Amino acid sequence: KLQFLYLIGRPPFGGGPHTHTHTHTHTHTHGPQPLGWLPHTMGCGASQAADSTMETRVTADDVQGGTSGQLLKTLAVGGSPLHTCKFLTPTVVLAGGRGGLLKLFNIRTGDLIEKVAGATATMLNSAVCPEEGGLFCTTHDDSSIRLWRHAHWQEVQPGETTAEVCQFEGHKHKVYGADFNRDGTMLLTCSTDHSLKLWDVERGTCVHTFTGHTKSVFAAKFSPDNAFALSGGDDLAVMRWDWRLGTSIGKWTGHSKTVWSVCGADNGKECLTAGMEGGAVLWDVTTNKVVQTYVGSPMPTHAAMFSKDQRAVIACGRDNLVRVWDRGDGSILNTMRGHTGAIYSMHISGNHLLTSSFDQSLGYWELPTEAAEDVSLAGIDFDFGFDDDEADADPWMDVQDGGGVA
Repeated sequence: KLQFLYLIGRPPFGGGPHTHTHTHTHTHTHGPQPLGWLPHTMGCGASQAADSTMETRVTADDVQGGTSGQLLKTLAVGGSPLHTCKFLTPTVVLAGGRGGLLKLFNIRTGDLIEKVAGATATMLNSAVCPEEGGLFCTTHDDSSIRLWRHAHWQEVQPGETTAEVCQFEGHKHKVYGADFNRDGTMLLTCSTDHSLKLWDVERGTCVHTFTGHTKSVFAAKFSPDNAFALSGGDDLAVMRWDWRLGTSIGKWTGHSKTVWSVCGADNGKECLTAGMEGGAVLWDVTTNKVVQTYVGSPMPTHAAMFSKDQRAVIACGRDNLVRVWDRGDGSILNTMRGHTGAIYSMHISGNHLLTSSFDQSLGYWELPTEAAEDVSLAGIDFDFGFDDDEADADPWMDVQDGGGVA
């Protein structure tokens, strides 16, 4: 089900479908409509521009003379542990967390661009559309998936608004994973309802529901070449899918604990997984055998990914650290320190890494040369977000006081 949201009194754009006005701050269209029908710079009015009276403290601490692989800036967002973060551009970033927290910042200056309203449920993940300027989605613990567009996204200025374009409805429980395919036409999501769903972004329809996992699914990603999709979850299984047909083409259970992160390699033959066991594992997807292991802290890894040049593996997790390994021999290239709480998510743009943490801050890092070479904005976006207060509801969440190491 697709719902387009508009302000009361705003006329339909371009002769769009008939709308009826409610007493809420939005109206509903009858049935799904192509996203192309909406102007790219549509306003929403549901966002708050940054101003001096905003309750959230925003600070930026620069580390002078930082070397490669070091923290360049910390941005104290406040208000919530930050479950997800993304680069919208090399300068503009988003941060999301509890209670529908969604804020946009200029990561280089530390300025708050916008506090976006509209969602009230805890944000668990986000994904940026690689082909559609300013389009991104967020996933939430109320089973909702929200699609947003930021006006004038290439040159974002304070006061400009982010519009909620639509919602995808179909999952029955929390939605933890989201990923756009390479051309941005499809969106893959996964949920604690044990399923994955494939969405046609333009039409707003569910194309396939993937079944095969027997417990919660926390990670879902397209392979870099769009050939297949990967997923992992609480049943300890990693699954490979023909996403065009909606069928399983591989399944293996080499993990002994919950899988929180999956990532396909550029060669189409390997994938990277990580989770409650800590570290990360490289697999041959054709034989389902281990190729290499990356040993770090025994504490859980929340996200793991390849550098774009495929020569390094990057991971973050419960021990507050970002680690970089040599992909080939598994040796540690760099251990990056700066957060004081568990790191839930990370995203790459150029030679910079963005991280979000339980400590309510964003980290802005310069990657080691081995990990930064030839990395593109749209290349990698891995997240893991959760509400630590829900440990009783989800047994795999064993976080105490944020789970980090002081």
